[in-house]
Amino acid sequence: MKSFEQSALQPLLHPTPSVLSSNKNGQLLSFTNTPIVPVKQGRWIQGWAALLLVLTINFLGFFLNHGPAMTILSLPVLLFLNEGFQQNTIDQDPTRRCAIEGFAKGAIFGPPVLALAETVGGVVLALLCFGQKSFESIVSSAAEGMNPELPSVSFSTRLFREAASQDPLAAAAFACLSSLLVAGLAEEAFKMGIGAWQVLKFRQHKRTLNPVVVMAGVGLGLAYAESIMAVFSLRGTPAARLASERVITSFPVHVFCAVWTAKRASRLDSWIGALFPSALTHGLFDFGIILCSNYLTRAASLGWSFTAAAATTMAGMNSS
Repeated sequence: MKSFEQSALQPLLHPTPSVLSSNKNGQLLSFTNTPIVPVKQGRWIQGWAALLLVLTINFLGFFLNHGPAMTILSLPVLLFLNEGFQQNTIDQDPTRRCAIEGFAKGAIFGPPVLALAETVGGVVLALLCFGQKSFESIVSSAAEGMNPELPSVSFSTRLFREAASQDPLAAAAFACLSSLLVAGLAEEAFKMGIGAWQVLKFRQHKRTLNPVVVMAGVGLGLAYAESIMAVFSLRGTPAARLASERVITSFPVHVFCAVWTAKRASRLDSWIGALFPSALTHGLFDFGIILCSNYLTRAASLGWSFTAAAATTMAGMNSS
């Protein structure tokens, strides 16, 4: 079965003589009987606005002692925007605009929506795994034991760390369920929802719209916002180191899980059916990070993260 890139969209983007006809005036028509107009450059105001915003974030970062970390996190975004500036024809403009809107929505709506999902999901799963009495003790201990000198971690990770010494089996079950359902399913469902929203909004351009690029923008926006929040509590070298680690681990997982979902959706003609492989992969990635970061050395944890991110990237790139 053909992938999105091999689908019927391509004749419109790159018409060949076999799909061309002409009207009575001799003007070439595409296979949709739409007159083929000369290629023109498309203006991309959204791209310039996004570039200005990224530069502003970096400018403010230097005043808040987060300059190097913000710069590191912005590099993938700048590469994404640069690629968009290169695709500057009329046919490519809807995809560029849709993708940058998806990036913005992923960055703006992602952190608060997913923080709420993690809090609610974490509480429910913790009550199921630990029981009410143990849960109250674990939450109290986790709140008292927060170290401002260490990177901020998620609510679920804090609960796992406190529970691991009291009930390792229940803690492992909680970490597995929270990784699969909250980090995996909830985050990938959020990205899928934003991507579907964008594709529906730009449905009048469905003949030229590339949902793979749109979903990549959504995943990048969410990864960018999450990473800014993760490094904001740190300063100097630790913040820059954490930013570098997230660029080579978290960014690829977010982007290529989103790409994987989009490619499967275009093949299956169903967003829901395309969700679960990427959600499972993302959940296993997070579960591995929790286990490695608590039971192995930092180098082993980073090695796991990088290997899993590379495998996810290959799956997202090669899925058809």
